[in-house]
Amino acid sequence: MKRRFVSLICGYYGMGNLGDELLLAAVLKELESVGVDRDRVAVLSGDTKGTSSLHGVAAFDRWSLPEVWRACRSSRNCLFGGGGLFQDVTSFRSVLYYGGVVAISRAAGCSPWLFGNSLGPFRSCFGRRISSLALRACSVVALRDDHSMAEAGRMGIPARRCPDPVMSLNVPQGRGDSLLVNLRPWDGDLEFRAAGAIADYAERKGFPVVGVAMCGQDRDLLDRLDKDGILPVYNVVEPKGADDSVWAAGFASIGMRLHFCLLSSLAGLSGTAIPYDPKVVDFGRSVGYPLWDGVGSFPDPEAPNRGWIDRCRKGVSETFRDSWREVFRG
Repeated sequence: MKRRFVSLICGYYGMGNLGDELLLAAVLKELESVGVDRDRVAVLSGDTKGTSSLHGVAAFDRWSLPEVWRACRSSRNCLFGGGGLFQDVTSFRSVLYYGGVVAISRAAGCSPWLFGNSLGPFRSCFGRRISSLALRACSVVALRDDHSMAEAGRMGIPARRCPDPVMSLNVPQGRGDSLLVNLRPWDGDLEFRAAGAIADYAERKGFPVVGVAMCGQDRDLLDRLDKDGILPVYNVVEPKGADDSVWAAGFASIGMRLHFCLLSSLAGLSGTAIPYDPKVVDFGRSVGYPLWDGVGSFPDPEAPNRGWIDRCRKGVSETFRDSWREVFRG
């Protein structure tokens, strides 16, 4: 059967989170590098018009079962393009949804595969079991961090290591005087401990603080912390992309979200990571950012490991091409 699209991309797209939109942008760039133009790519999205306009691709409603089926029937392979999709910490619905898309794609003759994902954490045996069954149905499983590789090993799933796809994007170099800060809603404790510690640190050092919101929830939190006097900020910025000028305005960064820390490192900013998830722990350790878990003295931001970053930037394309060849060999 002739299919309109080569690849259908599935992830948390069109949901107002910059990190996931950057993952999509990076994956589309890699698809173009192996000869797949954007008119041969479809995306499952929560905002079909926005995704089509922003990325120049066909988009299908991720919440419509008939639309998901139609997209899979129209595509040769289904790429789960980065992010923490197979985990049940933020919501058990995540493993149900993405596991369901794997099953639908298989039934539609659309080969599923993963690139640049995390695996876990899991709170339930059921979530781990669904994820294990889904990943066993995938022709390629390429994971972005050591914790995920260890989880795949415990599941008995063959997996390859790859960098986070966003590592391949270009970011303005930081030459400003602002301390960039990102906090996300989490457990109602860590983010508030972090806010107080950062406020004390910035006041002691005399650093102006700019809040960086990777999504609307981050903005709401940062605005509330500023209003309540817990973490005074000069401004709260919602970057529009990897090339946003906010990165150039910084000299150092402190943050929770993975892609905030990642973009800060690409901008050459010294950083401190506040891990709420194993993927942030792995990234911080790899890039050379000190970690603060809410206990003890607050560490000074440290410069990123440029050699490691350069290897990752090169490795994204290399591992994507190898994975692509494996998908079509299968």
